[in-house]
Amino acid sequence: MGKAVFVLGLTTWLAVVALGFGGLAVYESRPGLRAVAPQNWPVRSRLARDPDRWTLLLFLHPRCPCSQASLQELEELLPGNAARLRARIICNKPKGVPEGWEKTATWRQAMAMKNVEVICDENEGERACFGVATSGQVLLYDPNGELRYSGGITRSRGHPGANAGRAAIESLLRGESPRSNRQPVFGCPLVDPETFRCEKGCPCPEKP
Repeated sequence: MGKAVFVLGLTTWLAVVALGFGGLAVYESRPGLRAVAPQNWPVRSRLARDPDRWTLLLFLHPRCPCSQASLQELEELLPGNAARLRARIICNKPKGVPEGWEKTATWRQAMAMKNVEVICDENEGERACFGVATSGQVLLYDPNGELRYSGGITRSRGHPGANAGRAAIESLLRGESPRSNRQPVFGCPLVDPETFRCEKGCPCPEKP
């Protein structure tokens, strides 16, 4: 009887562990909502487009841990492309959040990067202008203001490493045609006004 109870308990525990890991794997590989971005640079954006270089916009939730992987991928992308690429990181700041809410470790990591302009998107004006819904969304516009890439630059939530999104951008900057100019975006939603409350499995800190 005792042995049977032990086996049953062990089997149940293993099943729970397996379900937990399975759920985490599904979460990490589940993309967020893609941007509905304008095909041409929106005239109502307050961001100036560079007519001589490609313009890359990376939209981030400053309190989402997944954002750090996107920053790592951008750091890998920049060194060989700084002369032909203008990069901007747009940190989302919803209405009603406290002063300094966006000044997190992710913000500081972004500010420490070279050849990147970091912008606090007060009241989500640029997010709305470019139709972005998910942290980690990248939009790449060519010097003529035409959208050439829309998607993420990580292979899953919070996991840096070789991925199709970064490869597509590198191909475009070399003057080549990528296999696809759209890829999934892995990150927390930007449209939730309480991003202190992120999706389960990707908790955001209550304090910077």
